[in-house]
Amino acid sequence: MVYRRLPGMRLLLVVLVVMLGGCTVGDLPPREKSYKVLVLLITSPISHRNVFIPIAEALADRGHQVDVLASHPNFSTTSNITQYNTGIKFARNNNTFRILENELDLLGIMKNVTPSRVDKVYQSPVVLELYKRRKTYDIILIDHFGNEISAKFPELPLLIDITKNQSLTLINSHFSMTMSYPLLPSQVEVGAVHCHPGKALPEDLSSWIEGAGEVGVVYFSLGSITSGHAMPTKYLNLFIEAFRRLEQRVIWKYEGDLPGLSDNVLTKPWLPQQDILSDPGVKVFMSHGGLLSTQEAMYHATPILALPIFADQPRNAQNIASKGIGLYLNWHELSVDRIITTIQEIINNPEYKRSMQELSNSLRDQLTTPKERAVFWTEYVIRHGGAPQLRSPAANLSWIEYLMLDVLLLLFLAVIVTFFIVKKMLLLIIKFIFTNIQTKDKLA
Repeated sequence: MVYRRLPGMRLLLVVLVVMLGGCTVGDLPPREKSYKVLVLLITSPISHRNVFIPIAEALADRGHQVDVLASHPNFSTTSNITQYNTGIKFARNNNTFRILENELDLLGIMKNVTPSRVDKVYQSPVVLELYKRRKTYDIILIDHFGNEISAKFPELPLLIDITKNQSLTLINSHFSMTMSYPLLPSQVEVGAVHCHPGKALPEDLSSWIEGAGEVGVVYFSLGSITSGHAMPTKYLNLFIEAFRRLEQRVIWKYEGDLPGLSDNVLTKPWLPQQDILSDPGVKVFMSHGGLLSTQEAMYHATPILALPIFADQPRNAQNIASKGIGLYLNWHELSVDRIITTIQEIINNPEYKRSMQELSNSLRDQLTTPKERAVFWTEYVIRHGGAPQLRSPAANLSWIEYLMLDVLLLLFLAVIVTFFIVKKMLLLIIKFIFTNIQTKDKLA
């Protein structure tokens, strides 16, 4: 989201809600001048960071001075980008399978971990220094995730007031990947902004895929958060045995050693995912169904077998199946035969590849790239002093007006009044009828 200027503040705030990369922003008009941009990725996971960096680099390539504050190691060599590190190493809880067994654990983790992380972040000397310099920036980009700022800096407006003053939201989606829905002028889709055309693979991976022949390769990765060694043994054994029975070769992103693997399986702790997905020899992508991985598969037109674990992954998996671009499996119902049958169904049924190719063509067929849109609208907000003309009047509604409580109260009163009027009329009619009956009886 991009926020307009708040009273007494000279900065603008952009929040990216957690997607055809690889393109320059050379088609944009010449920049008006060089702006100072601050990108805050303080508590953002790596996957969120991967969405911001292409935007930060595109802004830097336009000649803007971009400062990035993150809790991750250096991630960019682009000139005009200055990287600041909080110096805080967050303990990564990669055992997402614990959440799979008990979804309530996710709420517990967020409740217990988030406050301590926020406390550490806002005690960091680097954070405090950049906070003092906040008014020197023309715009600030922040992630929608993990930015509870008002509690730590009391002189800031309340978080709800900052939210109301947003100028622009850059949404990590695209109608071809999800569904079409109405958007305000202040809401701009930049889905797949991190995606890029595949590059040449390292020799070992290239020869491995080429050596698979016509039957092709299955690529298996559970993303950047879930570590392979955290997978329970009961699931590991299922995949090991299922891959043993496949005629395809398998590339498996796995951190650590895996005894008992068959000769058709290659494991590595890190893999160039988009380069692999762009290779036509890769027939199916076995994924956790994370948003960025799903977008990359869509961009490179590789059918998906989703194995969702937590958060948005089950919803993404259902979207994959409903669009006919792949299938998904429930971890609790996994078996060797089911894994093999599902992989073979996706590979042998051409409809999955056809549907995925159609989606990919639609995703790539855009007048401007997501990078260009992100850069243009970011500069637009700065040029127009927060661009209040983009904002919906609904942002200024009170909570009573927003929930339409005043309207509901009026309708409720109207119903009550109508009820009493009808009741009174019915009583009068009944009284009139009985009076007439009694009068007739007396006359008779």
